[in-house]
Amino acid sequence: MHTKTSKQQLIVAIAYAALVLLLTYPLVTQLFTHVPGALDREDFWAHLWTFDWVREAFLTGQSPYYTTRIFYPDGISLVSHNIAWLNIAIWLPIQAVVGEIAAYNLVFLFIYWLNCWSVFLLAHAETKSIPASFLAGLAFGFWPYVVSHFDHPNMIFIAWVPLSMVALRRLFQHERVWDMLLFAFFLAMLGITRWQLLVIGGFAIVIYLLFCWWQSGWSRRGIILALIGGIVAGIALLPLAWFMLKSLTEVQSAESLLYDLSLEGQADLLAYVMPSRFHPLWGAWVQQTAVFANFTYNKLYTPTLLFSALPWVLLGLRKRKAAWVWGSIGILYFLLSLGPVLRVNGQLYPQIPLPYRLIENNVFIELIRRPGRFNILLGLPVTLLLAHGMAWLLPKLSHVKRNGVWIIATGLLLFEILPLPFPLVDTRIVPAGYATLPAAEPPYAIVTVPMTRFPTKLFMFYQLSHHFPLVGGHIARRPAGTYDFIDSVPFLASMRQDGTIPDTAVNVSQQLAQLANANVRYLVGHKQGVERYHTTNLRNWIPYAPFYEDDELVIYTTQPQRGKEYNWQAEIMPGVGLVQTRLLRADNNAGIVVIRLTLDAEQPPPSGQQACLQSDLGMAACQPLQAVPGLQHAVVTLPTDAAFAPAYAYVANNQGEPMQAPVQIVLEWPHKTGD
Repeated sequence: MHTKTSKQQLIVAIAYAALVLLLTYPLVTQLFTHVPGALDREDFWAHLWTFDWVREAFLTGQSPYYTTRIFYPDGISLVSHNIAWLNIAIWLPIQAVVGEIAAYNLVFLFIYWLNCWSVFLLAHAETKSIPASFLAGLAFGFWPYVVSHFDHPNMIFIAWVPLSMVALRRLFQHERVWDMLLFAFFLAMLGITRWQLLVIGGFAIVIYLLFCWWQSGWSRRGIILALIGGIVAGIALLPLAWFMLKSLTEVQSAESLLYDLSLEGQADLLAYVMPSRFHPLWGAWVQQTAVFANFTYNKLYTPTLLFSALPWVLLGLRKRKAAWVWGSIGILYFLLSLGPVLRVNGQLYPQIPLPYRLIENNVFIELIRRPGRFNILLGLPVTLLLAHGMAWLLPKLSHVKRNGVWIIATGLLLFEILPLPFPLVDTRIVPAGYATLPAAEPPYAIVTVPMTRFPTKLFMFYQLSHHFPLVGGHIARRPAGTYDFIDSVPFLASMRQDGTIPDTAVNVSQQLAQLANANVRYLVGHKQGVERYHTTNLRNWIPYAPFYEDDELVIYTTQPQRGKEYNWQAEIMPGVGLVQTRLLRADNNAGIVVIRLTLDAEQPPPSGQQACLQSDLGMAACQPLQAVPGLQHAVVTLPTDAAFAPAYAYVANNQGEPMQAPVQIVLEWPHKTGD
């Protein structure tokens, strides 16, 4: 009998492997070039960067908890960063054989397989039914909310929760030290995988522990072994826990670690009945519905219930013990995922408080940040009830009917969970322009624009190809002082906020010198993406020719040289030349014309000098010459009347209509203050 069961379990394991390859298709055919991801996600790029950084840290003897590869030159502590330690530990030996991308994908596929297998083991331990347990494992492994987290490789690594329950069940049945050690191991693996999962899974594990203890007749030895197992797991987690607690020693760091997203990241009640957006038949339709448009968090992460599983769940509730334990776990996770107040169709109902409000200020709950993440384990109680329901019904049917019912149930489930084609992103997207950057040892740093969160994670992935440190970057939770260097350079401080550079940022050479002195040699602007206007603003601010430009990138040096990146249009006084004239605004209603002049001085000009912009009508605006060499902007404002003497033509807008204003500009040098 044992041999027969082992063979059946081997068949189940192989079947899960085949189904994982099928349901993640075409990943298996693009193993070396693509990764699970989507254009509206960015976290997977950061994970790929983190995997690579941890590998480099280990190979070079550096601490993985600190790096200058991002937020150069100060660097940043990664103590509070989301490092997928267990994923990386599995990935490291595999990548040495097949490469980084293929190894990442193989770990991803293994996680799906183990998730399926873990629930199969738990369901089989409870029901002794291979067919019912197989279906439960498949439903759990491809639970819609889990599938929607394809950009979080350690958030979906949830097999340790059902495996902990398998060990607990055996522990209370046999009261063996070996089972206690297994429980401790699986619990530690859960915490190593991700701290948030330990908190989220802790509720279900404690409830199941109490259930097993009750089933054992309140075994004294059993509960002692279980508590010892928890202590052993805690000891194993102490090194990681110490680093996490260390990140809480500064107030600002603690605030960044525990910031609240309970209203932004809660589940919408209607999202549970909205079909999956990843289904090949109705996914596109779902995303066009008015209900979907009203979602916030659930536009990306869908907690859709599996309707094909519900009849079996209802049958499972007939079994009193299963109904009590799994029903209570399911209700708890469902209520907690809804957050502190009810949200329906995008609308908040603060007059309807929910149980999450009772625990939301707990420090461990704040680690989760988004209550909707409790849905990551909602599939566990549902699929176990499914297994109990099917295990109750199938023995009552004839052999033919039993097989027919199981085949139909499996087919319906497969059809409902179908996420084909699985969301993938090509990793061969590093712009060719990066290859034009001169090599240097040690490497200099670069600034990438835009500097906001979404594109920055992609730029971190680009770094795996070009290897230059980045002035910007992104980590999951930023400690105090993260942006000190960026904010010390005014135009960078402005760009990281909203992508603009104010007219008052006139001292171009001084700001560039700050970067050059810190060994930051190039500014790399990206022309693609929704925030490409950030690069446009950078181009408008930089008064010299780029080092390199194509359809994707424009690259500027931070050490421009006369005769190479720019020339003088005219020498307006000894050692001072006009580089560029740019119209900023022409507004007849406001009565002004604003023009920016870029001046270049080889040496500090004499004190008391001014630059004047004058029309042939005699109207003028003057700016004092700054007593510093290098490129500088002078923003000068003239009355609009000065714009109507024929000379130069500037195109501007007047109440939405194109207007061509001929302007004659006379530059008079020198113009002494007070003359």
